[in-house]
Amino acid sequence: MTEFSRFPLTFRAAQYSFLILAFAGIIAARSLRRLPVALLLWVFGGLGLVGLVGICLTIYVVLKYPFLGLLDASDTDLFQKYLQARPLFLKVAGAFVAIAIILASIAMILNKMPVNLLGLILIGHLFLTACFILFLVLRYDRHRHPAIATFLRCTLGIGVVIAVPLLPLLIFANSRANRLLDEMDRTMESENRIIER
Repeated sequence: MTEFSRFPLTFRAAQYSFLILAFAGIIAARSLRRLPVALLLWVFGGLGLVGLVGICLTIYVVLKYPFLGLLDASDTDLFQKYLQARPLFLKVAGAFVAIAIILASIAMILNKMPVNLLGLILIGHLFLTACFILFLVLRYDRHRHPAIATFLRCTLGIGVVIAVPLLPLLIFANSRANRLLDEMDRTMESENRIIER
């Protein structure tokens, strides 16, 4: 185990940017009516910038350090402390959210929402997000899916919302992480054989 302060700066910055995004979003949502329009535009612009920086840092971390989600910090980072400690609650909540998203998609279709390209993209995105959440609930294991674990830790779980456009990146990074870990295992096995002789 390593201290969280020894993790790469980009990993820590991605987590802090999503933490700022979450807290500032909650505070801004509570005070929307009291803010003047000009200030509101600056607040949402700043939140968008923080979110964009967080997404860019997360993409960089997932590509460069796809196996980072396997490491535990001795002093626990934010994700370990609050989200990894409650897996059953998160699984039940995730299942309810996925079912709600699927039902909302079906309701949009049944209410004869105007069928245009944007509507189809929205329904497809909602459906794929629900499928990703169900994957996290039913099949996800951080040891078999290290890049997804890294992605979730960088985004503090908020990344589930933006995971659909990043699925090709996550699949590529996950296969790369598994390949790197397999190579490392083979190297360690060959070194152990040499030591035993």
